Amino acid sequence: MLLCEGCASPINVVKSDGSKSNYVKAKKIESALIEPDNYIGKWIKVYGQITSGPQVDGANGYLVCYKGQGTRYFFVSTTNANFKVGDYIKVDAKINDIVTRKNAFGDDLPVAELSDAKITKTTYDKVEAPAYKTIKPKKSSQKIDGVQFEVKKVEYAESETRVYITVTNKTDYELYCASAYTVIQQGDTVINPNTSESIIEREGYDQIASSIDPGDSSSGIVLFSIVSPEKSSQVITSVFDSLGQEYDFTIDVN
Repeated sequence: MLLCEGCASPINVVKSDGSKSNYVKAKKIESALIEPDNYIGKWIKVYGQITSGPQVDGANGYLVCYKGQGTRYFFVSTTNANFKVGDYIKVDAKINDIVTRKNAFGDDLPVAELSDAKITKTTYDKVEAPAYKTIKPKKSSQKIDGVQFEVKKVEYAESETRVYITVTNKTDYELYCASAYTVIQQGDTVINPNTSESIIEREGYDQIASSIDPGDSSSGIVLFSIVSPEKSSQVITSVFDSLGQEYDFTIDVN
């Protein structure tokens, strides 16, 4: 499982200084972080979580944790102090050297130093639970009497499954919905969502609104445990209006 972006093959890009550079291939990201001396001067795109910074051992920058087949660290040399410990980031930078930096426990770590970095904030799923497969249903939406339910996509990760849904209210009544009303069915097996508030809050996933006014819509992510993308699946949900009317929807995923 790869937790970073890269190119299927090296590509030439023009940086702001006008020079050309080769990016490390996606499958070589972890090797480049383990043995950076073999990749000095190359460019890399990698995701991670900040564990120290914006100063580490007196040097400006961030110590970042990368999770691939194992846990690796790298140091991003930068004067940009707009990020904090715990942030998930995407780094586009040049492998500059090998340096020693202390981790949060005071241990000295020999790590790759990345320079000339472009750093952007990203999300939990990109770092901790990247999708290895994404399916967009061929018929993604269903409408019943002015209520529309849509499954935009389903993302399958090694540790979880994410269903992206939207409910649109074109009735004259308030609608009520919740992630707990949505399930995945595979054959005779019904898979209930993970509605743990601590997990949802930690991961920062948008949640569907509990009530939707006439003319409005709401989107969110329904979180499930590990689901196989190889089996035929249906996303099933129920929405209720203020008169007590129930609207039942079924979307075939694959």
